[in-house]
Amino acid sequence: MRRIVLPALIVKSPHAAAMVQGVPLLSGGKVYKSVEIRGSRCRTDYRGAVAIFCSNAYGSEVEQHYVWFGSWSEQSKKACNVRVTPVQDMHYRAWCQYTHAWKYRLLGFVSLTDCVDGRGLAFDGKAMRALHVGATDFRSDWTDPDRPNIYLKVEPLAERQAADGPRFDHSCYGCTVQQPAHNATACHVNWQTVSLAQSDIPPHVQEEIRPWPLPTK
Repeated sequence: MRRIVLPALIVKSPHAAAMVQGVPLLSGGKVYKSVEIRGSRCRTDYRGAVAIFCSNAYGSEVEQHYVWFGSWSEQSKKACNVRVTPVQDMHYRAWCQYTHAWKYRLLGFVSLTDCVDGRGLAFDGKAMRALHVGATDFRSDWTDPDRPNIYLKVEPLAERQAADGPRFDHSCYGCTVQQPAHNATACHVNWQTVSLAQSDIPPHVQEEIRPWPLPTK
């Protein structure tokens, strides 16, 4: 069976689901995480389809984050001070726990549309706030123009309907194809290269895949 090589990111499951599936609001509809904030090593000229895998990392702080963000999204979206109801608290915590079923597995695909290097960005408070709103959290110190962050702008492409997709350790190009295999402890950070069966990638996603990895400059 033909296999396809493409870039991937490993993300905490609620953040991954927010990018790929969207956060289901109690008020109806969904809201998507449209910006992934990463370190300086994630700067890239690649534009196109990216596979999203869920990590096993999990904690109550990510639940608290989405309790706030989901509740904030249902309100005026003007103030950071959000009054969370018991129903909202239960709903968003349950959703976070549900997303953890995808741990280690392929959750779906996004399209990387832009990569903004915060280190060279002329400081603009509104622009920075917009990036952090897209990342689902602008309560951090986003006003510091010297933060060495890379802002990856993404749009959802396709999601898997069940947590039965390929595992990352079975898809990692460095672990399964390269000889000798790379050091997983050292290499499983930032951008990843994965090899997936063609059957695991929807046709419209395949059309969005560009050559990867990019040639070294």
